[in-house]
Amino acid sequence: MHRTVAILFAVLVGTLASAERKWITPPEYPLYLLPYASVQKDLQLSPAVVQKIAKVEADARQRQLKMLSSIEAGKQVAPIPRDEAVAEMRTHDATLVALLSASQRARLKEIGLQAEGINGLVKPSMTKVLLLTPDQVTRLLQASRMRQMELRKLRADLIGNGHLSGKNPKESANRLAAAQAKSIRIMDSDAEKILTAKQVKRWKGMMGRVFPIETLFLPQPLLSVKVRPGSHH
Repeated sequence: MHRTVAILFAVLVGTLASAERKWITPPEYPLYLLPYASVQKDLQLSPAVVQKIAKVEADARQRQLKMLSSIEAGKQVAPIPRDEAVAEMRTHDATLVALLSASQRARLKEIGLQAEGINGLVKPSMTKVLLLTPDQVTRLLQASRMRQMELRKLRADLIGNGHLSGKNPKESANRLAAAQAKSIRIMDSDAEKILTAKQVKRWKGMMGRVFPIETLFLPQPLLSVKVRPGSHH
Protein backbone atom coordinates (compact mmCIF):
# COMPACT_ATOMS: atom_id res chain seq x y z
CA MET A 1 0.00 0.00 0.00
CA HIS A 2 1.16 3.55 -0.74
CA ARG A 3 3.05 4.70 2.37
CA THR A 4 0.71 7.59 3.20
CA VAL A 5 -2.28 5.29 2.85
CA ALA A 6 -0.66 2.80 5.18
CA ILE A 7 0.04 5.54 7.71
CA LEU A 8 -3.56 6.69 7.60
CA PHE A 9 -4.79 3.18 8.19
CA ALA A 10 -2.39 2.91 11.12
CA VAL A 11 -3.96 6.01 12.64
CA LEU A 12 -7.54 4.90 12.07
CA VAL A 13 -6.82 1.44 13.46
CA GLY A 14 -4.82 2.94 16.31
CA THR A 15 -7.51 2.38 18.91
CA LEU A 16 -7.18 -1.39 18.62
CA ALA A 17 -5.79 -3.14 21.65
CA SER A 18 -2.12 -4.11 21.28
CA ALA A 19 -3.06 -7.78 21.34
CA GLU A 20 -5.35 -7.19 18.36
CA ARG A 21 -2.75 -5.19 16.44
CA LYS A 22 -0.35 -8.12 16.60
CA TRP A 23 -2.66 -9.86 14.17
CA ILE A 24 -1.72 -7.28 11.50
CA THR A 25 1.65 -8.52 10.29
CA PRO A 26 4.03 -6.61 7.98
CA PRO A 27 3.84 -7.50 4.26
CA GLU A 28 6.17 -10.26 3.11
CA TYR A 29 7.46 -8.14 0.23
CA PRO A 30 8.58 -4.45 0.15
CA LEU A 31 5.66 -3.51 -2.10
CA TYR A 32 6.20 0.21 -1.46
CA LEU A 33 9.10 -0.03 -3.93
CA LEU A 34 6.94 -1.03 -6.89
CA PRO A 35 6.03 2.54 -7.99
CA TYR A 36 9.72 3.38 -8.53
CA ALA A 37 10.74 3.39 -12.21
CA SER A 38 14.19 1.98 -11.38
CA VAL A 39 12.62 -0.95 -9.55
CA GLN A 40 10.19 -1.58 -12.39
CA LYS A 41 13.12 -1.59 -14.83
CA ASP A 42 15.15 -3.99 -12.68
CA LEU A 43 12.17 -6.34 -12.35
CA GLN A 44 11.54 -6.03 -16.10
CA LEU A 45 7.87 -5.29 -15.56
CA SER A 46 5.81 -5.05 -18.73
CA PRO A 47 3.96 -1.80 -19.53
CA ALA A 48 0.69 -3.63 -18.84
CA VAL A 49 1.80 -4.64 -15.34
CA VAL A 50 3.08 -1.13 -14.62
CA GLN A 51 -0.35 0.22 -15.54
CA LYS A 52 -2.06 -2.30 -13.29
CA ILE A 53 0.19 -1.25 -10.39
CA ALA A 54 -0.67 2.39 -11.13
CA LYS A 55 -4.38 1.52 -11.04
CA VAL A 56 -4.09 -0.28 -7.69
CA GLU A 57 -2.20 2.64 -6.14
CA ALA A 58 -4.57 5.23 -7.66
CA ASP A 59 -7.56 3.40 -6.21
CA ALA A 60 -5.84 3.29 -2.81
CA ARG A 61 -5.16 7.03 -2.96
CA GLN A 62 -8.79 7.71 -3.81
CA ARG A 63 -9.93 5.79 -0.75
CA GLN A 64 -7.40 7.71 1.32
CA LEU A 65 -8.55 11.09 -0.01
CA LYS A 66 -12.15 10.17 0.71
CA MET A 67 -11.31 9.45 4.33
CA LEU A 68 -9.17 12.59 4.65
CA SER A 69 -11.91 14.79 3.21
CA SER A 70 -14.27 13.52 5.93
CA ILE A 71 -11.70 14.31 8.61
CA GLU A 72 -10.99 17.81 7.20
CA ALA A 73 -14.71 18.51 7.01
CA GLY A 74 -14.90 17.95 10.76
CA LYS A 75 -16.98 14.82 10.52
CA GLN A 76 -16.68 12.21 13.21
CA VAL A 77 -14.60 9.36 11.84
CA ALA A 78 -14.92 6.12 13.75
CA PRO A 79 -11.91 3.81 13.80
CA ILE A 80 -12.06 1.23 11.04
CA PRO A 81 -13.00 -2.19 12.46
CA ARG A 82 -10.02 -4.51 12.71
CA ASP A 83 -11.31 -7.07 10.23
CA GLU A 84 -12.17 -4.42 7.67
CA ALA A 85 -8.80 -2.67 7.96
CA VAL A 86 -6.82 -5.89 7.76
CA ALA A 87 -8.89 -7.11 4.81
CA GLU A 88 -8.24 -3.82 3.00
CA MET A 89 -4.48 -4.02 3.50
CA ARG A 90 -4.26 -7.69 2.65
CA THR A 91 -6.35 -7.31 -0.49
CA HIS A 92 -4.17 -4.43 -1.64
CA ASP A 93 -0.96 -6.37 -0.99
CA ALA A 94 -2.27 -9.60 -2.49
CA THR A 95 -3.35 -7.76 -5.65
CA LEU A 96 0.15 -6.36 -6.14
CA VAL A 97 1.90 -9.64 -5.32
CA ALA A 98 -0.28 -11.46 -7.84
CA LEU A 99 1.03 -9.18 -10.59
CA LEU A 100 4.60 -10.43 -10.07
CA SER A 101 6.23 -13.68 -11.09
CA ALA A 102 8.05 -15.82 -8.53
CA SER A 103 11.43 -14.52 -9.75
CA GLN A 104 10.23 -10.91 -9.60
CA ARG A 105 8.97 -11.36 -6.05
CA ALA A 106 12.32 -12.85 -5.04
CA ARG A 107 14.21 -9.97 -6.66
CA LEU A 108 11.94 -7.41 -4.97
CA LYS A 109 12.95 -8.90 -1.63
CA GLU A 110 16.63 -8.52 -2.56
CA ILE A 111 16.15 -4.86 -3.50
CA GLY A 112 14.29 -4.29 -0.24
CA LEU A 113 17.18 -5.68 1.78
CA GLN A 114 19.61 -3.38 -0.03
CA ALA A 115 17.35 -0.37 0.53
CA GLU A 116 16.96 -1.14 4.24
CA GLY A 117 20.64 -1.83 4.83
CA ILE A 118 21.60 -2.15 8.48
CA ASN A 119 18.05 -1.29 9.56
CA GLY A 120 16.78 -4.42 7.85
CA LEU A 121 19.32 -6.52 9.70
CA VAL A 122 17.82 -5.79 13.10
CA LYS A 123 14.32 -6.90 12.10
CA PRO A 124 13.26 -10.04 14.00
CA SER A 125 12.95 -12.04 10.78
CA MET A 126 16.56 -11.24 9.80
CA THR A 127 18.06 -11.69 13.26
CA LYS A 128 16.51 -15.15 13.27
CA VAL A 129 17.80 -16.08 9.80
CA LEU A 130 21.33 -14.80 10.47
CA LEU A 131 21.37 -16.04 14.09
CA LEU A 132 22.42 -12.64 15.41
CA THR A 133 23.30 -12.38 19.09
CA PRO A 134 21.74 -9.69 21.36
CA ASP A 135 25.16 -7.99 21.49
CA GLN A 136 25.34 -7.85 17.69
CA VAL A 137 21.86 -6.34 17.48
CA THR A 138 22.79 -3.68 20.05
CA ARG A 139 25.96 -2.77 18.16
CA LEU A 140 24.09 -2.63 14.84
CA LEU A 141 21.52 -0.27 16.32
CA GLN A 142 24.28 1.94 17.73
CA ALA A 143 26.01 2.09 14.34
CA SER A 144 22.73 2.94 12.64
CA ARG A 145 21.96 5.76 15.07
CA MET A 146 25.42 7.30 14.61
CA ARG A 147 25.17 7.32 10.81
CA GLN A 148 21.61 8.63 10.92
CA MET A 149 22.82 11.59 12.99
CA GLU A 150 25.44 12.35 10.34
CA LEU A 151 22.82 12.10 7.59
CA ARG A 152 20.41 14.39 9.45
CA LYS A 153 23.14 17.05 9.67
CA LEU A 154 23.73 16.81 5.92
CA ARG A 155 19.99 17.01 5.25
CA ALA A 156 19.82 20.12 7.46
CA ASP A 157 22.59 21.72 5.37
CA LEU A 158 20.84 20.92 2.08
CA ILE A 159 17.30 21.56 3.29
CA GLY A 160 17.39 24.76 5.29
CA ASN A 161 13.90 26.27 5.37
CA GLY A 162 12.07 23.26 4.04
CA HIS A 163 13.35 23.73 0.49
CA LEU A 164 16.49 22.41 -1.15
CA SER A 165 19.24 25.01 -0.87
CA GLY A 166 21.43 26.22 -3.70
CA LYS A 167 20.74 27.71 -7.12
CA ASN A 168 19.95 24.33 -8.64
CA PRO A 169 17.34 22.39 -6.60
CA LYS A 170 17.65 19.37 -8.91
CA GLU A 171 21.39 19.20 -8.28
CA SER A 172 20.79 19.48 -4.53
CA ALA A 173 18.20 16.68 -4.75
CA ASN A 174 20.73 14.49 -6.54
CA ARG A 175 23.36 15.29 -3.91
CA LEU A 176 20.96 14.40 -1.13
CA ALA A 177 19.97 11.14 -2.84
CA ALA A 178 23.63 10.23 -3.33
CA ALA A 179 24.39 11.06 0.30
CA GLN A 180 21.52 8.89 1.55
CA ALA A 181 22.66 5.99 -0.63
CA LYS A 182 26.26 6.49 0.55
CA SER A 183 25.06 6.50 4.17
CA ILE A 184 23.40 3.11 3.67
CA ARG A 185 26.56 1.68 2.08
CA ILE A 186 28.68 3.02 4.95
CA MET A 187 26.29 1.42 7.41
CA ASP A 188 26.60 -1.82 5.44
CA SER A 189 30.37 -1.61 5.97
CA ASP A 190 29.78 -1.00 9.67
CA ALA A 191 27.57 -4.08 9.75
CA GLU A 192 30.21 -6.25 8.10
CA LYS A 193 32.58 -5.43 10.98
CA ILE A 194 29.97 -6.59 13.49
CA LEU A 195 28.78 -9.75 11.72
CA THR A 196 30.80 -12.94 11.40
CA ALA A 197 32.19 -13.91 8.01
CA LYS A 198 29.49 -16.57 7.70
CA GLN A 199 26.73 -14.08 8.51
CA VAL A 200 28.09 -11.55 6.02
CA LYS A 201 28.17 -14.18 3.27
CA ARG A 202 24.57 -15.20 3.99
CA TRP A 203 23.41 -11.58 4.13
CA LYS A 204 25.08 -10.60 0.84
CA GLY A 205 23.71 -13.72 -0.78
CA MET A 206 20.21 -12.66 0.24
CA MET A 207 20.67 -9.20 -1.33
CA GLY A 208 21.56 -10.44 -4.80
CA ARG A 209 23.13 -8.23 -7.46
CA VAL A 210 23.76 -4.57 -6.67
CA PHE A 211 20.81 -2.22 -7.18
CA PRO A 212 21.24 1.59 -7.64
CA ILE A 213 19.58 2.50 -4.35
CA GLU A 214 20.23 6.22 -4.86
CA THR A 215 17.32 6.15 -7.34
CA LEU A 216 14.99 5.39 -4.42
CA PHE A 217 15.75 8.73 -2.78
CA LEU A 218 14.98 10.96 -5.76
CA PRO A 219 11.55 12.65 -6.03
CA GLN A 220 9.17 10.23 -7.70
CA PRO A 221 6.20 11.27 -9.87
CA LEU A 222 2.94 9.51 -9.09
CA LEU A 223 2.16 6.68 -11.48
CA SER A 224 -0.49 7.78 -13.93
CA VAL A 225 -3.26 5.54 -15.15
CA LYS A 226 -3.80 5.66 -18.89
CA VAL A 227 -7.48 5.88 -19.76
CA ARG A 228 -8.65 4.63 -23.11
CA PRO A 229 -10.61 7.15 -25.21
CA GLY A 230 -14.32 6.80 -24.61
CA SER A 231 -13.92 4.88 -21.35
CA HIS A 232 -15.66 6.06 -18.20
CA HIS A 233 -14.72 5.59 -14.51
